Amino acid sequence: MCELVGATIGQYIIQSRLARGGMSDVYLACDMEKDKRVAIKLVHHRDEENCKRFRREVRAVAHLHHEHILPILDCGEYGPWYYMVTPYIEHGTLHERLAKGPLSLEEAGDILSQLAGALQCAHDHGVVHRDIKPSNVLLQDGKHVYLADFGLVKGIKEDHTVTQTGYIVGTPEYMAPELVDQPATVSSDVYALGVLLYQMTTGRVPFKGNTPVATVWKHLRDEPESPSKLNPVVTSRVERVILRALAKEPWQRLQTTCELAQAFHHALTSSDSMNATLAVDACRPLVSRLSTPPAAPKRRRQLFLGAVAALLVGMLYVGPVLLISFTSSIQGEHAGLLDAGITVRSVPTSTPTATPTSKTLSPSSPKQANPIDKEKKQGHDNSHGYDNHDHQKGKQNY
Repeated sequence: MCELVGATIGQYIIQSRLARGGMSDVYLACDMEKDKRVAIKLVHHRDEENCKRFRREVRAVAHLHHEHILPILDCGEYGPWYYMVTPYIEHGTLHERLAKGPLSLEEAGDILSQLAGALQCAHDHGVVHRDIKPSNVLLQDGKHVYLADFGLVKGIKEDHTVTQTGYIVGTPEYMAPELVDQPATVSSDVYALGVLLYQMTTGRVPFKGNTPVATVWKHLRDEPESPSKLNPVVTSRVERVILRALAKEPWQRLQTTCELAQAFHHALTSSDSMNATLAVDACRPLVSRLSTPPAAPKRRRQLFLGAVAALLVGMLYVGPVLLISFTSSIQGEHAGLLDAGITVRSVPTSTPTATPTSKTLSPSSPKQANPIDKEKKQGHDNSHGYDNHDHQKGKQNY
């Protein structure tokens, strides 16, 4: 499409090509009415699939108004092409910036906050980006950033996840593990933003294979290398937040992009190591904390941990039950002796005991009167622990 250089599309004169993508080309143009430079994205009509994505992008961005989402200034058709006009951002992309090395933690946090706000706006309007990566982050002046290229945007409630040719949509280095067989969600955007945060703080992506398939396999199987090993400036508090965003299971991650940005900010500003861990959960809304996480896939490690947990719980519960049963049996025998009229006493070793005679009476035989028995009839019954007066009073109350 180099023949477009010098062409006039409405009020725009195309000056040069800025970039070539998988489904479109981007040109630098001059807006003759406003006398300023703009960027024009063009897609040819012959590519039906790309045209569908292009129209979906135009419809989606037209409803997204956020200071960190690259706005659409104009759109239409020109001959065999669809076109879309956006502001021209002069300072390049985050990809070009990261080619020079990792960012400082403060700079990474600033960019993260801006992107998180842009993505939260998209999610609140029911769409996921699906293509978060440095080349789609534009730097206006080194500080203000724009999230661009919503060409792969998808409605959260849409059920299709692959193209008609059967290929998974997205950039392998930034794809969440569940995208292999599940639809894109807010959580998959959180994962991609976590990959970008890892890259901003370490200078490299967490997983990189020789082929796209190998890269996706690493997302599924491998654990990312600790960011602090790649960049000593990364503190343990910051590292915990980054790795939380890269959890394999969606329910284990921070649930929104804003939660991720807030947790990272707390990790940078917390005065002690415990605050960072607490900050991650404190940023989570109450509803998400109370909700039950979905069941995780059946894995050997999870089954093993579950068996160990069941064993420990069993030990905690069975032990006290056995002890209670044993104690109850002893108490039952003691109660049986009391019902039979036999008093159990503890006799001090220093007190001499009376020698039993052959005239010892059974509990049912009549007893000889003695001062002690007489005292029992008049007042206290030591074998049952309360006096006859109180017993009679209790009967009157009934």
